[in-house]
Amino acid sequence: MDPNNSATETPGIFVGDGSGTPIKVMALGDPLPGIGTVNSVPGIFDMNNSGVLAYVANLTGSAYKGVFLGAAGGTQHAIALAGDIAPGTGGLFNDFRETDVDINDAGQMAFWAGISNSTSTTGRFLATETSLPIARLVEGQALPGGGYAGIILPAINSFIGDYASLAESGEMSIYVFHVTGGSNLPKKLLMNTAGVPRLFLAHGEKAPGLSGYIALIIQASGTNSKGDFSSLACISEGSAKMAIYWNGGKPNKK
Repeated sequence: MDPNNSATETPGIFVGDGSGTPIKVMALGDPLPGIGTVNSVPGIFDMNNSGVLAYVANLTGSAYKGVFLGAAGGTQHAIALAGDIAPGTGGLFNDFRETDVDINDAGQMAFWAGISNSTSTTGRFLATETSLPIARLVEGQALPGGGYAGIILPAINSFIGDYASLAESGEMSIYVFHVTGGSNLPKKLLMNTAGVPRLFLAHGEKAPGLSGYIALIIQASGTNSKGDFSSLACISEGSAKMAIYWNGGKPNKK
């Protein structure tokens, strides 16, 4: 900021390719018809190869916070707002995190949400510009292999994909740190395009393809354009100490 420049600065998100003037996506004070105005601009957001951005914004108006999809120079679409019905929970959305939005090239957006008026206080959801959010994993949901999802944690390391990753196929990888009932040990799940979960890895279980056991699962997952997921795990009681697993493949020792 130039101390000799008395012009008012307005933060915003812009998209450019270096060949011309960047185009605004959204900025502080922008009106959102029927909702209110933008009163904070996120520092973290995600963009797909079509130039569509997924982001969280604080608002002044009928809702205080929301999750949005929009392209530069285009209409910004509210995907979920605080106070909207949170599907699969019987409650209402009441919080979102800017580090927990993920968009693929099909225009599907995954996001974390806090929930009020429900025994499910947290969850992860999937939506598009033209479809309402659907629950992918909510607190209290039964898990494959036993137990129930406890509190669904948002990202804690300030990067998108920390606890959940969205593939181009529409499948998701979700790390469940809090598990109630059963063994009460963390698990990593893969959710198919219909939202049906299957177990990828679980703490304490036999390490696939190895002689030891899964001692620690790194919460972030890698994904590729084919919809495959990979995950790093630490191994105990075996000759291998670490391994990279991917769904449908054989373990790749590291």
